[in-house]
Amino acid sequence: MDAFDLNPAHASSDSLSVGAIAVVPGAGVGQDRIYVGSGEGAGGAYFGVGPIISLDGGQSWATEMVSPGSPDLAGSAFYALAVDPADPDRVVGATRRGLYRREPDGAGGFHWDSKTPPGPGSAWATSVVVARTGGTTTFFAAFWFGPVYSSTDGETWAAVGTGFPAQVGRISLAVQPNNPGVLYAFTEQGNVYRLDTAAGNWRQVTGLPAAGDLVGSQGSYDLAIAVAPDSVNRIYLGGSIVFSGGDWSGALYRGDITVSAAAVSAVATYIGNSVHADIHTIVFTPGNAAQLWVGCDGGVYRTNNATGTGDLFTSLNKGLQTLTLNYLGQHPTEDAVVFSGSQDNGGERFTGEEAWLYTSGGDSGYFVVNWIDPYRVADTYVRGSVRRSTTGGTRYSYTTHAVPLRAGENVLFYAPLVGTPPNPAAPGEAEILAFGSVCPWISSNFATTWQSIPNNTLAGDRLNDRIKCLTFANAARLYAGTMSGGVYRLDRSGATWTRTQLDTIGGANNLPLEGVVTSIAVDPADATGNSIYITFGGVGDYRHIWHFNGAQWQQRSGSAAGAADALLDVQHNALAVDPVNPAQVYAGADIGIWRSVDGGTTWQVFSDGLPDAAVLDLKLHNPRRLLRASTHGRGAFERTLDNLPKQGIELYVRDTQLDQGRFPTVNSIADPVNQGQTVAHWRGPDIRVDTPNVNGQYQFPLGGTINFLDFVDTLSDDSQNVATHATATITTRVYVQVHNRGVVPADNVRVMCLLANASAGLPPLPPGYQTSVQNGTNINTSNWQTLGVVTLNDVRAGFPQIAAFNLTSDKLPPPANLSGNHHFCVLALLHHQDDPYTSAITNTDVNSVRERKAAHKNLAVVQFTGTLPSPPPAMVAFRIHGADAEREVTSDLDIGLSGYRGRVRLFLPRLTTRGAIIEAGDGLSPGEDFEQFKVWAAEQSELITTNQGSRHAYHKGWSKQRLGDIQAALDHGLMFVAGRRKKVRLRGIVLPPGASHTLFLMIDRPQEGQVGESFGLSIVERDAERRKLLGGLDVRVEIQPDPRA
Repeated sequence: MDAFDLNPAHASSDSLSVGAIAVVPGAGVGQDRIYVGSGEGAGGAYFGVGPIISLDGGQSWATEMVSPGSPDLAGSAFYALAVDPADPDRVVGATRRGLYRREPDGAGGFHWDSKTPPGPGSAWATSVVVARTGGTTTFFAAFWFGPVYSSTDGETWAAVGTGFPAQVGRISLAVQPNNPGVLYAFTEQGNVYRLDTAAGNWRQVTGLPAAGDLVGSQGSYDLAIAVAPDSVNRIYLGGSIVFSGGDWSGALYRGDITVSAAAVSAVATYIGNSVHADIHTIVFTPGNAAQLWVGCDGGVYRTNNATGTGDLFTSLNKGLQTLTLNYLGQHPTEDAVVFSGSQDNGGERFTGEEAWLYTSGGDSGYFVVNWIDPYRVADTYVRGSVRRSTTGGTRYSYTTHAVPLRAGENVLFYAPLVGTPPNPAAPGEAEILAFGSVCPWISSNFATTWQSIPNNTLAGDRLNDRIKCLTFANAARLYAGTMSGGVYRLDRSGATWTRTQLDTIGGANNLPLEGVVTSIAVDPADATGNSIYITFGGVGDYRHIWHFNGAQWQQRSGSAAGAADALLDVQHNALAVDPVNPAQVYAGADIGIWRSVDGGTTWQVFSDGLPDAAVLDLKLHNPRRLLRASTHGRGAFERTLDNLPKQGIELYVRDTQLDQGRFPTVNSIADPVNQGQTVAHWRGPDIRVDTPNVNGQYQFPLGGTINFLDFVDTLSDDSQNVATHATATITTRVYVQVHNRGVVPADNVRVMCLLANASAGLPPLPPGYQTSVQNGTNINTSNWQTLGVVTLNDVRAGFPQIAAFNLTSDKLPPPANLSGNHHFCVLALLHHQDDPYTSAITNTDVNSVRERKAAHKNLAVVQFTGTLPSPPPAMVAFRIHGADAEREVTSDLDIGLSGYRGRVRLFLPRLTTRGAIIEAGDGLSPGEDFEQFKVWAAEQSELITTNQGSRHAYHKGWSKQRLGDIQAALDHGLMFVAGRRKKVRLRGIVLPPGASHTLFLMIDRPQEGQVGESFGLSIVERDAERRKLLGGLDVRVEIQPDPRA
């Protein structure tokens, strides 16, 4: 990704399945060299196409080939990559087909050549690391079962060390980048071994957590290790899962090593409390022993205090659309409610916002929404575990109703669960579910009880293999497909079920292929429910889709293998048939979505806008004519099936939780989020307000920005508690979420926010108001006043943006005048030159219902009680320097606080220190609260940038430097909080000749300060060796009258 909240670096690579990555930093982001090893080594769910490289920071990519005679890496997978620090063109890869080295191909390019060490225990190379010292590069590599090898060039390899254990399964290695003298090996059994190369023998590290606490039974999948760059005797281990703090977290430990002649032992400290389970990689920021990154099933996490304890890690997953989704479930009538299972990230629920919310825990496979009572939702955990919610899938609302599998009854990890098609004439059928193990199971009470069919015995109900897919034609007819090519029909007459095997129906009518039957779709052209389509997984025959008409099978995959109208010979996973146009069939495959308009006789690609990720499921929402797809690793997508022209930019702001901007809003439908309530257009969910609480605190800092995840998941709406005050001016923050369903990202989206007193009824908009919206000019009438006009950029499908406005209490009645005068309304209006606001409707209610670029929310104004909000902190920017153009200087920075009682924070750019920077503070502790700095940085950057276009512009050199200084502190993301003492110190700052850095000191107003009280703060920089004064700054802080009063 190019950032944690921006676009993917590439959506159409030859493969989006990645097992390894290595980066060679360039002079700028656009000059970074990125090596990607495609294919998932650990787990191996999806294989790749070989090594992929970018020389321009991810802007363009190329797949590199293997050398002649080397086993092809297409269809294989990578575990690790290591780049020679002395030669960025030399890379060694650990793959499922052994070790490969990148070499010149003799034609001006590069290829990858297979290298076979003597006597590997397996063909799979599972780890490779590199270190360089004294002008020599040393690669280390490990194979499944061992042994471990070393090489100084990646060409010639030799086993390293004696006494390495045999038959240890997968191995992960770790080494300091500048110290090949000590090597660690972490094995699948949860053991760690250390090799001091000078001694020559491997020794097990004792004192670490037991394997059950570290890797459990998943050492072949979760096996991560790193060595601290500042101490070879400190390691970090990542494994599976630990129950901690009342929830399941990642098995992440720090081990402090003690080495003696007799043994190597460790003291282990658990540090994974704030990290998701199943850890796959642990890496340090180069040159920063305090900043540690973790990659796991839950995404990316980082800490700036790798030697600390407690909740150290911060999630950096906002905007990362990378969940590996499973199967979709839909609301029967409303397009704004969708569920999906996902691998190890639980079930997700979509209720109109692009940020899907966590609904069920752990793993989740399939979802079924009851079509009579959509608050009743069922999903699968793993194997035979079925869960049910009766509150619409709110978090922690599920109860388990396990299928009573019998001893020896095999079942897939994600076993299928399906419901019956809607039949309003028989509402009781909505309670019927089917589940598949090696037997089909039926529940007639939405998962409360189960019985297998037709006989309710394992021997009598077992199919030829585990069931992969299930589909109801109606409540009395169920189809099942198995992992071994079995296709079955089960029919109910009264209470009796009968079974017919369809793949072996007889003679020439038999299904001629064997393999995994991945999906079944009923052909709506046959009202009897006798006709179906099926898909086959695997490869080896292009005929992946077949049709059965009740008597015969016929392939429906195109005219011939390789033909322009034929499907590719890749795994196919899903089918959907259009009930309105039964000849239109949609197929989801490992490579894209395909459409046939003639019942499968011919096929065309239907993947416009999709990333190159495997499609696991397709669902057609017929009431709204939408086709939806779940993907492995890139989330969910939808496409309209109408023939209307599509806009490049299609903005909307929602009136209700069920409004998707496609149709006029409908009131009084059951609210999917608030059970027992109905939706109403005057409660627009895309408008939320933040007013201070009784302690004077806001949910988000005033003046700052929030993203759509903050808006959906964190921001509580205070619209019924908007504050006014008799003497003080209180600000309420109004946030508006803006969506774009078009395929073109929208810049310069204008958002206007208006305020009206609606106590006597919602007033009409002034005639011709649309011209003001289009021009961005304020509307100020007796009824309406403009709170602001905000311009948003990069509003794109799947990634809404948030506009923020200030509603100050001087625009509201004082407390004494609230009686009968407390009902207000805010209105949001959107405009873009390619999707202009054109509505001339002045009736505000009617306009919101009909116009997708308008929405409003009712507010209730109340008297504020409690502590008034604090004013913003003061900021002091200061520059440190070496004061010597000829030699490197190490300096100490002393900050005298003189007993100041307010909080003082120090924000740093990237600095080099003697030792880890996290340990360089005396009286300074690392912190994570960057929000106020971000707010200040945004305001200052906008001020400086705007000023450059004025007649009295600041000095251009200073402006450019200050903007760069601010960005450097933002990019580094390191902040210290000063302790309550007279003086704090940052020690051992290394400054090359002529170097300088800008630091920022943020000073909060003390809660207990007295007006007129003053404090003298000092900042002094000294040469740490000569104690020579290099520079300094005195700051006087005086407490002024509170501007809130």
